[in-house]
Amino acid sequence: MAGGRRRAGGGRRGGARQHPGTPAPASPRPPAPPSAAATTAQPHAAAAPKTGRSKKAPVESAVRAPDVDSLGFQAMDRNVPGLSHVILQKLNMKSYEDYKSAMDGRKRGSDFGIRTYFDMFQKMEDTFKFCVECKKLPNALPDPKSLRRCKRCQNVYYCGVACQRANWPLHKKFCKKLKLVALDRLVEWLVFTGEGCVPLDLPDPIPGCTGPVVGCSVLSPAPLPQHGWDRQPGLWHHHCTLQPPPDAPGDIPFPTDTWTKPARDVKGWEDWFSMQEQLEEKLGAIVAGRYMTLLWANAGKPRPEDAELRESIRRLVTDFHSRPLTIGLALRLFGIDPLTRPLTVHVVGASHVETLNTRLTDYDELTRMFPGHQGVEMVMVGVDVVDGPIMRPPLTTLAPRGKVYLSSYKGLYHDFWESQVETKLAAPPDLVVGFHPGFHACPDLLAGWLPTLLLLRDYRLPVLFTVYSEQELKASLQILVELETHIVGYASNPFASLRPEQVYSSPNKPPVYCSSHYIALLGAEAVPGAEELEDDDGWQGGEPSAAAVAGGTAPGLG
Repeated sequence: MAGGRRRAGGGRRGGARQHPGTPAPASPRPPAPPSAAATTAQPHAAAAPKTGRSKKAPVESAVRAPDVDSLGFQAMDRNVPGLSHVILQKLNMKSYEDYKSAMDGRKRGSDFGIRTYFDMFQKMEDTFKFCVECKKLPNALPDPKSLRRCKRCQNVYYCGVACQRANWPLHKKFCKKLKLVALDRLVEWLVFTGEGCVPLDLPDPIPGCTGPVVGCSVLSPAPLPQHGWDRQPGLWHHHCTLQPPPDAPGDIPFPTDTWTKPARDVKGWEDWFSMQEQLEEKLGAIVAGRYMTLLWANAGKPRPEDAELRESIRRLVTDFHSRPLTIGLALRLFGIDPLTRPLTVHVVGASHVETLNTRLTDYDELTRMFPGHQGVEMVMVGVDVVDGPIMRPPLTTLAPRGKVYLSSYKGLYHDFWESQVETKLAAPPDLVVGFHPGFHACPDLLAGWLPTLLLLRDYRLPVLFTVYSEQELKASLQILVELETHIVGYASNPFASLRPEQVYSSPNKPPVYCSSHYIALLGAEAVPGAEELEDDDGWQGGEPSAAAVAGGTAPGLG
């Protein structure tokens, strides 16, 4: 139902979604809760421990950081008591342990109790049903059906006229954006549709089938085409599944073209869209497609105008391609040329946000960005990496020429470095990227990240981190300054996702955007002592010291 590749984010698939915390329909996974990183971000939230510099990062195992998803659930319940229980209940789960089992791929899609398309979308919508003013859930009201949705945004709910009127001075500031959030949350389903996901020649739902969407098991006197079958005495045992083949595309994103401009001349999404041939025809085909029709026949909401759907598709396309294009941006920032040699990129702190339902082709936009490149290996490293097509060992040889090869490692990055990189079982990175690492969110998360941050610093690895917002940017910069990290630069990301994300359990806040800003790091740098930082060279007007940010806020692009 939810989760998909979306982030667990926001304030995320979604990572998943996540993020956020916006579930992505049509994935046989539970929705990702809002990440602690995004929901609890406050400047100076977690001060960095004072550390001396060493030539080599600590080798002893660090205390395992708290599970980010569990912190997201806790943040959710602080805003709306009992909301996490509602989410688990809708997904046919009894505990958070069931949720983790599903995120780790140990729970079948058919276990979620979803029978039809309508059931799937309704369960997703039910997880947003609480009064945004008094925070009451349906079961706390005299009439659980008394919740009414805002007609303008189709996103937030109220238990009555009194709460709606009391909340309007705040809600009116965000109503228009929340309408986009609600629309994108549904249209995102088309990321997981397409050939191989739901058979095109079968009725919906299949007669006698518990639902072709997320898995079923039904006895039939004859096999149905495009389905898996086990022969039983006198009957066929039917097994449906939503999971697409590793390389099966969804309706979103549409097929893209090799870049007609050098990467240095593509300044942002406007330039990127201008290179897509027959763009309007591609958007029109998705809007008029079978799955868009199925979506609005079952979503329980009126279908928007085609122009609104086209804009939603464009936003979701930027969300899908934001990560590979941000990696391409990082290669340019550090002057790393994929045309001259094979490259290895480590994605540090990877989780279900980067790996849930990830296909082997999801980063192929890098090939269109750098046609003729010598090969790029992307290694996803993190304790919450999800089993799937990319769960394969890192290469011990060079990446295939002209290909983007995805692999992964389930574990802490400094353990991966010791067991794989130092033993030459994996190549050392030319670039390290972390999408929304969240080490600023609380001291425990920072403690879990500290060995990795020191390793990246002391080995002088080119690093690029992304964050959701300016607030998160400032909090993260302060920690990196205190760790004596050389900050090459920081700036708004021209390839940030254009999809707005809401705080799941507190929607009346400014939306956030995945990878909205980046921080570029390289090695260590001498900075003034703590006393000097406090007196003169510390945070002034929210900006770090000039000594910590050498040469301005944004490194030049070649």
